[in-house]
Order: sequence, then structure tokens, then C-alpha cells
Amino acid sequence: MTAKEFYDKIGGNYNEIIGRLMSEDIIPKFCDIFFENDCYQQLLDGMNEKNVDKAFRAAHTLKGISANMAFTQLTLISSAITECLRAGDMDGASIIFPKLKREYEKAESAYEELKN
Repeated sequence: MTAKEFYDKIGGNYNEIIGRLMSEDIIPKFCDIFFENDCYQQLLDGMNEKNVDKAFRAAHTLKGISANMAFTQLTLISSAITECLRAGDMDGASIIFPKLKREYEKAESAYEELKN
């Protein structure tokens, strides 16, 4: 799988990331950093604990790093859940969360394909 195919598969913006990083060769390095970040696990924990503040901080971080990586779909969903949590709406965030989880896992799986 090429980096372009990876971005297409996850609903990302390949042209944006190439414009930012200037080389396809370093995309895997930045993907490693993205997937090593614990904000997704913190979001899972915050949602499971019904801890709005913890979940908000994690969702906000995930939104930012997703945007930096041009993971468009993940950014949009992270943004929506962030805004629910900013408003203290755990019920609204819980409705969105399964979609966020699917998108994150899809990106993670696609990244495994890219690495191989």
C-alpha cells in the first residue's frame, strides 16, 4: 500500500500532508508518533469512566493531532465529540463515540497495511 492509498482508505487528505511534510518518505515516522500517542486510550478511559474533563482533554488532543496528520474523517469526528464534551454533553459524545472508534481502528489497521 502506498501512502496515497493509505490516505484514500482512511478519508484523509494526501495532498495536505505532502504539502506539510514535503516528502512521502517521512509519513510513516509521523504515523508512528500519532499511533503511539495515548490520547485515544485516554479518551476510551474517559468515556468508560464518564469523566467529561478527561474525555474532553483526550478528544481535543486527538482532534489536533488528527488535523496535523490530515486525517480528515478522524478530525471531523474528533471535533464533533470534542464539542459535545466541551458542553458537558456526555450523552451526545456517547452517541458519536462508536463512529470515532471505528474510524480510529480503520486508520490503525490501514497503517499496519502501509507498514507492511
